[in-house]
Amino acid sequence: MVAASIIGFRWLLGKAAGQAIGGIIALVCVWSIWRYLDEVGLGPDGQWIVDGDALARLVLPFDVTAAVVAIAAVILGARRQATAQPSPQS
Repeated sequence: MVAASIIGFRWLLGKAAGQAIGGIIALVCVWSIWRYLDEVGLGPDGQWIVDGDALARLVLPFDVTAAVVAIAAVILGARRQATAQPSPQS
């Protein structure tokens, strides 16, 4: 998701904007997992505890939104690249 966001937004808004937005999306995804682990915790040997309700409430909305944003950015960026006028060849 992060790589697709960086590429899509780079095509749309430029290199700096693509990297910044990709970084923000990465932070949001890590933050959602952090919240999940903070609420659910880890097992005695450090294994992940799976709580479907908490996962659906704390992680999935952010990850799905990030995926939709990434896909939209790539599609819109690709369309912009396809319609851009190529530079004249000498």
